[in-house]
Amino acid sequence: MASTTPASPNLLDILLHYGIFDSVCSNFDIKDLLAMRLVSKTLSVNYSAHRNARWDVNRYLRRFVRDPRSLRSLMARKNAVIAGSFVIQFLDGVLWPATSLDILVRREDDHDDNPPTIGVEGLDLNKDRDISVNLTADFGKHLCETEGYEKTRDVKESEFTHLPRLGVNRVGRWAGVDRYEDYVRAETETTPEAKICIMFTRGDPVEHILKYNRATQVMNFITWNKAYSLFPDITFLKPREQHRLQNRDYLSAKFLDRYEQRGWKVANTIRPSERFPPSIYPTRRIGDARCWTVALNTDGVEAAEIPDFVLELGQFDLKLEFGYIKVSAYLIDYPSFKYQYIVGLEAYDKNFWVHYVSEKMQDLNGVELKKWEVTEKRESLRQLFKAECGWISWASGGGGNRRRPEKVPETWTFYDHLLPGWHEEWQKQCKLNESANGPSVLVFGDRGVRKLPR
Repeated sequence: MASTTPASPNLLDILLHYGIFDSVCSNFDIKDLLAMRLVSKTLSVNYSAHRNARWDVNRYLRRFVRDPRSLRSLMARKNAVIAGSFVIQFLDGVLWPATSLDILVRREDDHDDNPPTIGVEGLDLNKDRDISVNLTADFGKHLCETEGYEKTRDVKESEFTHLPRLGVNRVGRWAGVDRYEDYVRAETETTPEAKICIMFTRGDPVEHILKYNRATQVMNFITWNKAYSLFPDITFLKPREQHRLQNRDYLSAKFLDRYEQRGWKVANTIRPSERFPPSIYPTRRIGDARCWTVALNTDGVEAAEIPDFVLELGQFDLKLEFGYIKVSAYLIDYPSFKYQYIVGLEAYDKNFWVHYVSEKMQDLNGVELKKWEVTEKRESLRQLFKAECGWISWASGGGGNRRRPEKVPETWTFYDHLLPGWHEEWQKQCKLNESANGPSVLVFGDRGVRKLPR
């Protein structure tokens, strides 16, 4: 006679109850949580719900603002990003008291000093790309009038007298910053004091993070709709390490000590290439497989006009220096593209921008030339494209901050929309080359970067 005693529930049955699943996963670190995702497909709904709750950026931002969605909408309009310790706390699920919210946004443009000239037959390329005019008023007005903050400090770059110099450039936290403003909301009976720092960068905010951040554990940022960690394996998986990204003579020991006390051991960057973690690779792309990207809930947030691929096609290079890792990134202002792009130009291997985009653009430049019927105008544009053909060497020579030309024809066509498809083609081409020649991997060697078979 068959037994009528009900079977005892197993662990999987218990975890199907979301309350239990959520309680268990709340005690997991990131590695364990990712492992939980692989336990069973039946837990996928619970996993997604826990993930959305765990990385709810609005919940973390309410520590600083009452209306996170309005702040994120403003960030989307101004192409601003959140950086600093807030992003680490958000991704790691921790809270460090007395830390501020750092927002990076491009500095005010100097249009008043150099107003653009728009001819009858010309289009001002800067008009649609003006993401920085009146930024101070926008962010300051929002924080003071909507969120109850008071501006407590407004410091320009010329007043950064406390910073050391490396040649003619400032180094340290404020390197590459044109000015910064501090805003403070006073403590109340129900809320602690909150501080927000607005940093106005001389270039693109993400380019600024790549060029001036001091160590790998702070190479994280949040846009209006996503969070990015560029070195997640050494930042959030154990053993946690911090690799120097600046010369130790100009890197504050206090900064390293602070993060060492929080659990990040200072790594010795002079070691055999085979021991480097996957994220420390000669050529990287923002949002690549070595990056950790978290999609954020955007309900109630106004979307940015600039598409995500503009950021996620950005590349940067890593180079071993004595005692630290140097990050190289340049902002390319290419006249045939509406937006600016971050490019690494070391060209250790086949590079998407250096070896693929530049070749594609040579053909498209010819198409634009044919639109000009007047000889003088055609010759004028030829000179413009002649300069553009050398954009790789020009950018590597420090010309990345050159302004766009003020006039182009009304029939001008931007080709940004082709870039995602080109990148897919390029990736397929790289895989075909690997199939024909065998897979390989770039490694750091004693004499630079070498390509080795896998």
